[in-house]
Amino acid sequence: MEEGIAHVIYGRNPLREALHAGVGIDKVFFLLGEPDSTLIELRNLVKAHHIPFVFVVKSRLNSIAGTSSHQGVVAKVSLRAYKSIDEILLQSTEKHEPPFLLACFQLQDPQNLGSLLRTGEAVGIDGIIIPQNKSVGLSPAVSKVSSGADSYVPVARVTNLYETLLALKEKGMTLIGAHMGGDTHYRTPDYTAPLVIVLGGEGRGLDRRLLSICDYKVHIPLRGRLNSLNVGVAGALLLYEVLLQRTGKKNV
Repeated sequence: MEEGIAHVIYGRNPLREALHAGVGIDKVFFLLGEPDSTLIELRNLVKAHHIPFVFVVKSRLNSIAGTSSHQGVVAKVSLRAYKSIDEILLQSTEKHEPPFLLACFQLQDPQNLGSLLRTGEAVGIDGIIIPQNKSVGLSPAVSKVSSGADSYVPVARVTNLYETLLALKEKGMTLIGAHMGGDTHYRTPDYTAPLVIVLGGEGRGLDRRLLSICDYKVHIPLRGRLNSLNVGVAGALLLYEVLLQRTGKKNV
């Protein structure tokens, strides 16, 4: 396991999911005042997990969270650890399913990473790979947007995304890169194989080096005036195509 990062999580659902997932929490801060039923429920959950908690005024809670969008609760998390690629692949082996990973190249908006974590958790992804440099990492903002999905979806942070993907390809995994100039319709590839979906960052997309090792360069058809989709939306379409194919397009 790689070194983790200490941080806080804020928001009601992120805290609830972190508690259910067994994430290590050092202390919880609740907004001082008359709590509503949801905050009472969360306080009882925190008590049941024997986690220390205190009540603080709004200005103090804003300071701890680094934002006023905390919904009346902030938790200090012990460590949010990044996983290794091997740990993520082992998880897939235990599920007896082909590996299903997402790699994000220089994604810099916490909203997009948080959205992809939430969608990835919904479709049963094994993990997400991000580079160490020029990329957003796990943070309170990402956790909030993911609605707690970062408690369930492991994230690997690697020094060289190209070398990592090349190694996965050599292990037999199919690399499917999203590219607006791609020559393959996004629903054409076989998503039931062991695979990595590769997404580019906001504005720049995937660089030529990464595209050169992708087995498929897929595009999503557009009929409007804009020439691209938000990376979170494009990623969601691809992730759900995996789910559709792997479930035989039933009950989805």
